[in-house]
Amino acid sequence: MRRGLLLALLAASACACARPRVSQGSRVTFRYRLTVDGKPYSGTEKAETASAVIGGGDLVPGLERGMLGMAPGESRRVEVPPKEGFGFPRRENIRIFPMSRFRGLNAPVRPGATIEGVSAGRAVSGRVVSVSGGRAAVDFNPPLAGKTLVYDVTVVSVSRR
Repeated sequence: MRRGLLLALLAASACACARPRVSQGSRVTFRYRLTVDGKPYSGTEKAETASAVIGGGDLVPGLERGMLGMAPGESRRVEVPPKEGFGFPRRENIRIFPMSRFRGLNAPVRPGATIEGVSAGRAVSGRVVSVSGGRAAVDFNPPLAGKTLVYDVTVVSVSRR
C-alpha cells in the first residue's frame, strides 16, 4: 500500500513540475533569427520576438512542425524546405502590365521596385522584374518562394489558449 501511495505522489509531483510544451492550439512566444541562402534575412540580423498560435495559420507549416514538443528555454535550428514554407514560385503570379497602369506613382517603375496595390479586396505587393516595350513584368510570388528557410528558434513561453 505504501509503495502505491509513494508512486502516486511522485507522479503527481512530476506533473506539477512539468514544463508546458508546444502543441497544436498552444500560444507560443519565441525568439528567432531567419537565415536564407546562408545570410540573415532582412530585419532578423538580431533575434526577433514573435507570438503565434500553433495551427492558427500565422506561421509557415514547417516552422510550426519544427517547434512542436519544445519547452520554454529550449532552442532548436529548424530547416524549412520551400514545400513547407512559402511554396515554389508560380509562373501565373508574374503579370505583364502596360506602363500606363503606373501613371501617378511617386516612384519610377524599374526592375527591383516594389509595387503595392489591391486585388480582390486584399493588399498585394509585387516586385518589378523587367520593363520593356512600354510594359512591365511584376512578380507577385512571395519573396521567399522557392527558398529553404533556416530558423534559429528559442521558445520563451507556452500557454493554452
